[in-house]
Amino acid sequence: PGVAANDPVMAGEIAATVRAGKTVGGHYASRDLGLPFHGYVAGGPEDDHEGTRAEDAIARVRQGMKAMLRLGSAWYDVASQIKAVTESGLDPRNFILCTDDSHSGTLVHEGHMDRVVRHAISQGLKPVTAIQMATLNTAQHFRLERELGSIAPGRLADLLIVSDLAAMTIDEVYGRGVRLAKGGKLDIDIPAYNYPKTAKNTVKLGKKLKPGDFDIVAPVGANEVRVRVIGVIENQAPT
Repeated sequence: PGVAANDPVMAGEIAATVRAGKTVGGHYASRDLGLPFHGYVAGGPEDDHEGTRAEDAIARVRQGMKAMLRLGSAWYDVASQIKAVTESGLDPRNFILCTDDSHSGTLVHEGHMDRVVRHAISQGLKPVTAIQMATLNTAQHFRLERELGSIAPGRLADLLIVSDLAAMTIDEVYGRGVRLAKGGKLDIDIPAYNYPKTAKNTVKLGKKLKPGDFDIVAPVGANEVRVRVIGVIENQAPT
């Protein structure tokens, strides 16, 4: 809302980002693709990861943005939006794959960006195109293509060696030209990090919560009671 309403603080932050030569990230968590959306895009954001429908992805790309399609631990928004490419025929160069929050369990048991790429392929995207959306497209969008995003002279040698492109079966991982993992096992030692006390126990509620604290008690004899509720769409952000 602040961007669409031309809030001076928000506008100043966007202007500072542009002056620094950085990419203005977006966050439009609304299904309204009318005037509020147009005002939001005009305010300067260059990408958005909050789309959940094919029409959301199409609207963003048509307005000159990059549509970020996310598959996190909670959000499953790739399958619906990838149809903008596989069915509507939009240029895949304008799409980026992302996660937007993956829990540790998801990372360990299912993967990170390889999981998103694998999922996009399962939805009908060509393997090379899916990989492009997770590498080259992303690097170019964030103005990092001189170092990242492609296998070429002068780029950082961050590489994956895969035996099955469609299944994204990763055999070896290289970072800056050094092999970091092979066959699912690390080749390097990762030092333990001891968090300072200031980073711990930061959530203070004043008491220890019990299940009963969440009870909504109706008055004796009442047939109805009014409570505050919020509806959710499973595996999506809109409420």
